[in-house]
Amino acid sequence: MSDIRKAHDNYTTQTILKRIQEESDRTGESYETIKQSTDRIKSSLNTQNDISETLNTSKRQLFFMKITANAEDLFFKSGLLFYVLVILYIIVSRTIVSWFFSN
Repeated sequence: MSDIRKAHDNYTTQTILKRIQEESDRTGESYETIKQSTDRIKSSLNTQNDISETLNTSKRQLFFMKITANAEDLFFKSGLLFYVLVILYIIVSRTIVSWFFSN
């Protein structure tokens, strides 16, 4: 993680803790209760970010798998077409040669 990201996370954490303390003072709720609730929300957001990153990675992998499958299919079809053309060439050339020598 870059230094800028760490500093931002640290500042965000400090800001959140300050707001928790202010909310605790204002409402009279336990500081620990508010902090636990905030931690659960933060971990939920981290989980959502992880899921999002995993989904993006899976989409990229699926895209490249499709490209690879299409390339393999195209390679197979072009090879098959090549062999069919070679067989046709052999048949036609033998027919022409035999016709030429029969006359």
